[in-house]
Amino acid sequence: MARIDLKNVSKRFGHAKVLDDINLTIADGEFVVFVGPSGCGKSTLLRLVAGLDEISDGQILIDGVVSNKMTPRQRNVAMVFQSYALYPHMTSAQNIAFGLTLERRPRAEIDQRVNAVATTLGLTELLARRPGQLSGGQRQRVAIGRALVREPRVFLMDEPLSNLDAGLRTDMRVELSELHRRIGTTTVYVTHDQIEAMTLADRVVVMNAGRVEQVGTPMEIYNQPASKFVAGFIGSPKMNFLAADHNGQSSAVGIRPEHLRISGANGAWNGAVSLVERLGSDTIVHIKTDDGRTLSVRETGQHDYAVGSVLGLVPVEEHLHRFDREGRRLEGRS
Repeated sequence: MARIDLKNVSKRFGHAKVLDDINLTIADGEFVVFVGPSGCGKSTLLRLVAGLDEISDGQILIDGVVSNKMTPRQRNVAMVFQSYALYPHMTSAQNIAFGLTLERRPRAEIDQRVNAVATTLGLTELLARRPGQLSGGQRQRVAIGRALVREPRVFLMDEPLSNLDAGLRTDMRVELSELHRRIGTTTVYVTHDQIEAMTLADRVVVMNAGRVEQVGTPMEIYNQPASKFVAGFIGSPKMNFLAADHNGQSSAVGIRPEHLRISGANGAWNGAVSLVERLGSDTIVHIKTDDGRTLSVRETGQHDYAVGSVLGLVPVEEHLHRFDREGRRLEGRS
């Protein structure tokens, strides 16, 4: 395991700066998720940690040692990519063992480590199969096993579940979480999926346009978003935003869908139902207000509203979020 320190890290491609002055510490054994929209720089930052790209400015330290010029092998990191990148003619065992075979490790050591990883990942019965004989989830576990067998200090994952269907993604999130609890290796995980970030991470790093917008636990990010961007990106459905209707520093007010109450036709805002999402455990109601905005309301349980019916909405006041003109959170001020 290892601690990672990023100090004033920047990355430029030509004249374009894609990462700007990143400062971050990842604790030994921590599971940290970089999340953000496409093009925000999260995968580029992961590649800098891996040593696959060179940084333009700043320092990357692994266990206190400056690693800017080190190769991935010297850093002792292992990476799992979105593509499984398995050799189709090799068995699962051979794919997992590939890096150790290149290092000319003794056969007994290779077999012992492959078998140990296979047990950890539930692959023991699949070691003789080739990738074409495996499901998507099984192939991803083999790819993870190939990285894990090297016993790296840092485990890096770049959107490893993107190619799986929804059911498999849920299963793999559970498996990855359990795996981290068992092995405790420092893990940095990149995703654009905020559900993955919220369910897997010890801490979430929300990125936007090459900068870190906020770092915190999943619930800190959700309950106290540092900016309007974070508030709108984290949460599904996303936070509702309204212009501040009073004087002061606030330029926008946000309220999450679960903190709006439906109150007949007399509310703080009124509008017509445009869509009802019946999810079974929850109901999401989309309401187009008189001023042309669409607000989302989450109600627990099963409810039915006719499209076009007029409803009033009342916010739970203590859950209002206020943001200044630059989109930064205002604490206790309006």
